[in-house]
Amino acid sequence: MNRTESLQEKPDPIKEGLKTIGIEAPSDKLFKLEKLLTLVTAYNSHTNIIADSTPEMIRSRHILDSLAALQFWPGAADSASDNKALSLIDLGSGAGFPGLVLAIWKENLKVTLVDSNSKKIRFLEEAASALELGNRVKTVHARLEELGRDPAFRGRFDLVSARALGHLALNAELGLPLLKRGGNSLFYKTEKQAKEEAPVLYSMLESLGGGEIEILVPEIQEGNSKHVLIRIEKLNRGSDSFPRAWKNIKRDLDRYKTGAKSG
Repeated sequence: MNRTESLQEKPDPIKEGLKTIGIEAPSDKLFKLEKLLTLVTAYNSHTNIIADSTPEMIRSRHILDSLAALQFWPGAADSASDNKALSLIDLGSGAGFPGLVLAIWKENLKVTLVDSNSKKIRFLEEAASALELGNRVKTVHARLEELGRDPAFRGRFDLVSARALGHLALNAELGLPLLKRGGNSLFYKTEKQAKEEAPVLYSMLESLGGGEIEILVPEIQEGNSKHVLIRIEKLNRGSDSFPRAWKNIKRDLDRYKTGAKSG
């Protein structure tokens, strides 16, 4: 066997990862995911939007990790529900993980990508256009804590996602007000983060209109730390006092960090 044949037979980590949750990967979607990888790498060469932009890292740690949510997708056990139109708002979208990845994979999904960094928003707009995602994807340049108070966003979405967006309590305070009743969060965390951060959130759940905290462990796992998804169902509108002003959120975040260090 020569070197060329060996390279050709190297398994695709995305394809192989999806097989573990019983999902076949259509070639057109794999092509778009590879195109997203190319777009991220090219943009990152002049504007920093991701820490490690090697193709191997983007495929395994970012694209595949984003797709891990498919295992717990609403209606996943019911094939008739798979074509139901859903809306997702992705907080702190950055380089498009998981927002753009899920938009590529779920053609019935309308995705709103939110970031406070104008350079990242510019990338997201260019990438959505290059990937021909049409009017299913829109971008919003805004401070995250302001959206939950805006009637155009509060209570409007079926799903809210956040990945690498800080403390779980922050994810919930910013994200849960955006959900419709019956909507769900998809907060990406390591298992260690989830166990350490979830207890802080319990006292806030009623005010945020949230139900129980579910820690879901995907079969798709990459890297040394076990990754999980935090699912919280939106039960009611919750208090209009949330999300709070950033200075109040930050004060509590600093307190959580101090408590974690002293513990």
